[in-house]
Amino acid sequence: SVSGFVSALSSASPGDVITLGNGTYAGSFSLYASGTAQNPIIIRGASRDGVILDGQACPSCNVLEIYGSYVHVESLTIQNAQRALRFQGTGATGNVVRRIRTQETRLGIGSKPDQLDFYICDNVLQGRLSWPHIYTDDGGAHSNDDGIHVSGHGHVVCHNRIKGFGDLLKIGQDGARAIDFYGNELLSAYDNGVELDGSTGNTRCQRNRFTNNFVPLSFQPVYGGPAYAIRNVAVNIAHEQFKFHALGTTREPSGMILWHNSFVSPDHAIVMSTSATSHYFTLVNNLYVGPSPPLSGRTVSWDGPINNAEIDYNGYYPDGIFRWDFPAGYSTYASFAAMQADGMETNGVLLDSSTFASGLTAPATYTAEIAPQDLTLATADPAVDRAAVLANINDDFIGAGPDLGALELGCAKQIYGPRPVGVDESNQSFGCGTGLMLFVAAALPW
Repeated sequence: SVSGFVSALSSASPGDVITLGNGTYAGSFSLYASGTAQNPIIIRGASRDGVILDGQACPSCNVLEIYGSYVHVESLTIQNAQRALRFQGTGATGNVVRRIRTQETRLGIGSKPDQLDFYICDNVLQGRLSWPHIYTDDGGAHSNDDGIHVSGHGHVVCHNRIKGFGDLLKIGQDGARAIDFYGNELLSAYDNGVELDGSTGNTRCQRNRFTNNFVPLSFQPVYGGPAYAIRNVAVNIAHEQFKFHALGTTREPSGMILWHNSFVSPDHAIVMSTSATSHYFTLVNNLYVGPSPPLSGRTVSWDGPINNAEIDYNGYYPDGIFRWDFPAGYSTYASFAAMQADGMETNGVLLDSSTFASGLTAPATYTAEIAPQDLTLATADPAVDRAAVLANINDDFIGAGPDLGALELGCAKQIYGPRPVGVDESNQSFGCGTGLMLFVAAALPW
């Protein structure tokens, strides 16, 4: 009963397991107590779909608020409110959310400053926004409708399926370090799929799949980094593939590392639209696929000064104009061959129209909502075996060399979104060529 749940929350102590039977629990609920690392407090539903915490359309409430540390929330549904679940304790540590569902909320899972070592994985979050509603339609009115918002350091956010929010995954505090976003299925982002904005060092976005996103990856800005984006797949991108933007006129991005990502976009294979200078970044072993012919003839349309960058070993489609903005001025090449002849992308490759085994090509327009796609390479594609070898990232390749893009040909299929029950980091097989950089032991709840 609702009264029984409220009573259990008010009297909870370390080691308690509050088990909810199937049914609907109407109202908003708060837990103020903390567990310990060895004896967390657990709120667990009998089944994810059978246990429903319903906010009854409350206009400003959190359906479930957690103020303490070492609290686990598992296997239930939270719905029908402004916000589903919020961790309210500044500096809270070791909280866990797994295998829950949120729906009919503007915000999914929220945070407060200086929190540490949360584990938020294998959840399903459904927002209220529908594709193709994007940021430029209404001046960013929904840019803070967040799916999962984390603040502080050391968090792991993995294998969630998130759809229909402004930002699907978001770092909410400047100076963030050691945060991992991996294995997530990221759908219908009005603004950004993942915001690494404001992070300082070792924030990592790996092996996620983005479909129907305004901008999949945001680095606005990164303060020195490194901030990593590795082996992500992004299809149907309405604007920029990755956002190297500033805040104001002086807080410019620096320290971005993009390895082995695959982007499929209407308009251009790469577009960068900013007056900010991007400093000390790396684009290596990526695939950039656009339409043929590209908008205004430009395969790459990069408007924003580049200061100290490594750009090589990438694959592009189609051939066209390659325009890059360097501090000394624009370099505009009439073709891929002209760019290589000038000493840029000397190890890069020009792709053909059959890059992917599925036959996927760039969409004609972003406005049609498409299903998640398989970006496995075609066997004879020019991207096969053409990547630079990166120690501990791709040196377990198959064939004569590692492949460009997110997916190494011949490797086991990736899992995006929730894993089967019983599968987690303790027994998950990541296969070859995954490039998984994990430093998450402190956040794992076992």
